[in-house]
Amino acid sequence: MKRAQLLGVAIAGVCGLGAFFGVMGLLNKPTRVVKEEITTNTGQVLVARAEIGLGQSESFRWLDKPQDAVNPGYMQRANHPNAMEELRDTVARAPMLAGEPVTAAKLVGAGEGGVLAQILPAGMHAISTRIKEETGVGRLNLPNDQVDVILTRYRGIQWHAQ
Repeated sequence: MKRAQLLGVAIAGVCGLGAFFGVMGLLNKPTRVVKEEITTNTGQVLVARAEIGLGQSESFRWLDKPQDAVNPGYMQRANHPNAMEELRDTVARAPMLAGEPVTAAKLVGAGEGGVLAQILPAGMHAISTRIKEETGVGRLNLPNDQVDVILTRYRGIQWHAQ
């Protein structure tokens, strides 16, 4: 090989190695983590801990939310610091999802009447009947089962369920 060819191959090899290590240095460069703290005006809101069905007892927890997203109807820790103790004997008037904010309209407390009285539409009536275990369904119906009543006659009065 001629001297000029060797010099050209050597220069190309050095340039190739330089490019290789330069690119590897860019790819393996450690990422710089920038930690930025942003302070927001937050408030604690009472939410359902787990999914709660109609008439079930409540299970709550406090959740931090931005003050801009807090509805005035929500139970906030600033307004109700002892809310969990105050709502211990309440039941759900309507089903609630886990993490859903709690409002007074979604709960029925002791002495406010039963859930049935709160959820019946206007113009509808509910009656109770005495049922013995021997004449009833015999534990085939369980709590939260839905039963349809089509027509019941009581002393000539017709009751229609919708």
